[in-house]
Amino acid sequence: MSEETKKTFPEKVAEKLIEALKQGTAPWQKPWQPGEPNAFIPHNPTTGQRYRGINMIQLMAQERDDPRWMTYNQAKDTGAQVRRGEHGTQVQYWKFTEQQDKTDENGKPVLDKEGQPVKEEVRLERPKVFSATVFNASQIDGLPPLQRKEQAWDANERAEGILNASGADIRHGGQDKAFYRPSSDSIHLPDKAQFPEASGYYATALHELGHWTGHPSRLDRDLSHPFGSEGYAKEELRAEIASMIVGDDLGIGHDPSQHAAYVGSWIKALQDDPMEVFRAASDAEKIHGYLQTLEQKQVQAQANPQAVRQEQQPVDVSHLETGLELVAEREQAVRRDPASTAEDLAAANEEMREAVDNAIQNATDSQRRDTGPAIQERQQASQVQQEVETDKTFLNVPYREKEEAKALGAKWDRQEQAWFVPPGVDVVPFAKWANTMEATSQASTTKNERQYLAVPFADRQAAKDNGALWDTAAKSWYVGQKADMEQLKRWLPENVPAQQGPPMSPMDEFADALRSIGCEVSGQHPIMDGKKHRITAEGDKKGEQAGFYVGHLDGHPAGYMKNNRTGAELRWKSKGYSLDPEQKAKLQAEAAEKLQARAAEQDRLHKEAAQRVRGQIANLHPITEPTPYLQAKGIEPATGALTDRQGQTTFIPATDATGKVQSMQYIQADGTKRFAKDSAKEGCFHVVGGFDALAKAPALAIGEGYATAASLSKALGFATVAAFDSGNLPAVAKALHEKFPDKPIVIFGDDDQHLMQTEGVNPGRKKAEEAAQSVGGQAVFPVFAPGEQSGEPKGFTDFNDLANKSSLGSDGLERQAKYALSSAIEERQTAVIAQKQEKQLAQGQEIQQQEGGRRHVLRH
Repeated sequence: MSEETKKTFPEKVAEKLIEALKQGTAPWQKPWQPGEPNAFIPHNPTTGQRYRGINMIQLMAQERDDPRWMTYNQAKDTGAQVRRGEHGTQVQYWKFTEQQDKTDENGKPVLDKEGQPVKEEVRLERPKVFSATVFNASQIDGLPPLQRKEQAWDANERAEGILNASGADIRHGGQDKAFYRPSSDSIHLPDKAQFPEASGYYATALHELGHWTGHPSRLDRDLSHPFGSEGYAKEELRAEIASMIVGDDLGIGHDPSQHAAYVGSWIKALQDDPMEVFRAASDAEKIHGYLQTLEQKQVQAQANPQAVRQEQQPVDVSHLETGLELVAEREQAVRRDPASTAEDLAAANEEMREAVDNAIQNATDSQRRDTGPAIQERQQASQVQQEVETDKTFLNVPYREKEEAKALGAKWDRQEQAWFVPPGVDVVPFAKWANTMEATSQASTTKNERQYLAVPFADRQAAKDNGALWDTAAKSWYVGQKADMEQLKRWLPENVPAQQGPPMSPMDEFADALRSIGCEVSGQHPIMDGKKHRITAEGDKKGEQAGFYVGHLDGHPAGYMKNNRTGAELRWKSKGYSLDPEQKAKLQAEAAEKLQARAAEQDRLHKEAAQRVRGQIANLHPITEPTPYLQAKGIEPATGALTDRQGQTTFIPATDATGKVQSMQYIQADGTKRFAKDSAKEGCFHVVGGFDALAKAPALAIGEGYATAASLSKALGFATVAAFDSGNLPAVAKALHEKFPDKPIVIFGDDDQHLMQTEGVNPGRKKAEEAAQSVGGQAVFPVFAPGEQSGEPKGFTDFNDLANKSSLGSDGLERQAKYALSSAIEERQTAVIAQKQEKQLAQGQEIQQQEGGRRHVLRH
């Protein structure tokens, strides 16, 4: 079998598109003039349907002038004939259901009155993929000439109707460019007068409306990527393909000139992951379907005068959610299944696209049936919900104080992962958590867009009175949403004048500079010998030294220093005076800006790495025969662990608490471990047995490494969790406790006695105990036979060693693990009973106090 034959359909399409992109001839790179509806999107004249998704892209990439495509037999049935020697083009279809014989409860066929088997439509567990070969009309003799349809509508009027029906916040002027801003959920366009033609304005506006559909309240795409990133380019690709479809549908044309800058990123995305073309085309179809719903709503408003006044309200998409739940679950199941092929994933995407189309049509039909009060009630409810969502006052509540905040009325926002004060609730009781409040809505300035200020300590109240807010993590003030910028501008870092304080020695001056970038100067520091030195920085954990400096006193004293935790750095030369408060505040603001940029870059890298890992998983397989690592650890293959075709490397996906894959651990045959480059690991974990099984487990059993968790899962008989290393145990425990607050938690820690003997630390025990304490759980450690923890090279340390190396064996592991589990469950039950009794006692005392108060009133 040739390499070309082995390639999947998306891979073949991606290869052709990469070459077309390099030549500037990809379908969405071609301009189309307004006034020609349905002129270039491929369609089948026999069925009357246009080709969709990746099939549409595949056919347009063939660069044919005639948009008609059909199979050999379809052409033959019309009396036409494919010319000899012509080569067809492959398209793919997906079959989600099929006719099967209906059976009774005993498995016997059900027969009709004539004794024939009764057929029923059965949804396939795994959709079937099949291909077809189609030919362009230019390859077929005997077809009638292409008849272009006359445009029987005003394209600009239709486009205006879609914009109006969307209810989108569209702002004109103030910018010479068009863009959608997710933070404020607003579309920004130049003034209409800047567009030479109306069709150009509406094409641009609908393109930005395509981005607008990606908001979490609509089609929920990831819009968090910064301008110029690969993720940003991928979103542009989706909007551009959708614009091409909408332009053909309405007859307003298509102008790709604004997006030529993304070609390089598009090529790279397709080279890295050929499936990206499928996902992009599928998302573009969803965007087009959503915009079709807006147009249907506009038509309905015109037909129903009672609803005209409502046309500025957002489209109600609540109908979409219920109808898509089962399909979405199946799509996610296919994505999570390591055995799923590229074709399986493509089929799941196609099924989701069809479901979206059907749901949109159902929603449209439902809206047509609703009249007057029903429409008004639903839209008013949607408007109220939006007002509620955009009027949240967020708080910075430490984990240990969450119950106190909750009792005062604070609510948890799952999307923002933060507590907030609901609208209408007095914010005064929450004052102690208000010093790090975000501005009062999601539309406020986000953390990645903060403008920091150089506010000296003495000026803090004046800055606060004018709308400055304090960022605890960055230790700097920043401009709040309701700030008076005119009053705050004097504290902008660039406006801080160069001043000097009292004279001081170079050593003291250098120490003062170190403190200004967040380093903790104590003991022998600073050492001004011209050599490199590490120093503790604010926020360091025990033993960490994120600060670095080198300084010398020869000639003119000078040096360099950097805080690797915040990114703040300073090239220092002795001036003979100390930094005054304004200069210190300026350095802190500059450090905050660097920390912000660093966090944004890290977030971008994490997201790109996660997407790369998810694409890689699609090409891996469940472990059926133990890999070298599993053999060495004496553990059996479990659901969730993967390997490649060679079966040598063990792949352990790492998910967050939502079940979404963020990283992956690669374990080579020799036991060497590494994680996906630039991926997020903190708070991520692997569930031995599968994420869904964890919800059914009687407790959360968390181990340090995969081998420990796998051994525990076999012994306990339910899903367990691997945190990958001891430092990650606290974060994983907190994340899972948030998700499963009622489950008892047992941390099965490593006992690193060999490190205690050589380095004076036992990180396995320390971090396990810290994790257990943070969530009110228990930390347990393996108990070995005498002498087994002092062997070479490091002795036995974990529960996998207990099962496979210790003389106590798997029986010893099972006894110790089950005892710890029963103890944790019993302790949890006792705590729950005590909480109930305490609550009942408090309620009783409150009733007595109220009764005593009433008696007092009656006596007087």
